[in-house]
Amino acid sequence: MARSSVKVTRGGGLDFTLNNPKGTLGVELYKRAKRMARHARQQAPIGEGMTAGRLKRSIRVYRHQRYVKGQTIRIGTSVPYAAYVHEGTRPHTITPKNPGGALVFVPKGGTMVIVTKKVNHPGIRRPNRFLTDNVKYIYLPG
Repeated sequence: MARSSVKVTRGGGLDFTLNNPKGTLGVELYKRAKRMARHARQQAPIGEGMTAGRLKRSIRVYRHQRYVKGQTIRIGTSVPYAAYVHEGTRPHTITPKNPGGALVFVPKGGTMVIVTKKVNHPGIRRPNRFLTDNVKYIYLPG
């Protein structure tokens, strides 16, 4: 019975192609990830007030090679409320961080400043899956 095997050693041409971010696979994977991130930014909500556009601007592509054999690319955001927008929330009460503090805001379309001890948030009933909806752009060629 005939047997064959291929051994890829560090520094070899195939190793570079598959495991180095500047190799053929790394360049193509990064290009597709950037395309997915671009589409995710287009779908992400703009928001309002001081944080308008913060979620869109925070969507990034991260390359990892250090601790993992091969290529790993993450696409995500560091904005704390991104998971709530992406997955949705139930109705909930918002209270100040500091005990005895107050919430201060200007409501959408308003001009008066509101100062209150709590706000009843209606929840996000229609999640915006701006990341998972765009995974298809990783797999599509071009």
